Amino acid sequence: MPPKIKSQKIKRNFFMFFIKSADKTIFLWYNYTNLKFYSEREMCYIYDL
Repeated sequence: MPPKIKSQKIKRNFFMFFIKSADKTIFLWYNYTNLKFYSEREMCYIYDL
């Protein structure tokens, strides 16, 4: 079964991707101004979440 991918627009310029697979859930943040993916750790660092 392929991983489920759900995206949701949050903040400005960011999409949040949930990639759900059998063993874990990956959160990815996609910034479409500079077209780059950020991991959850990077986002916490940038936004002080």
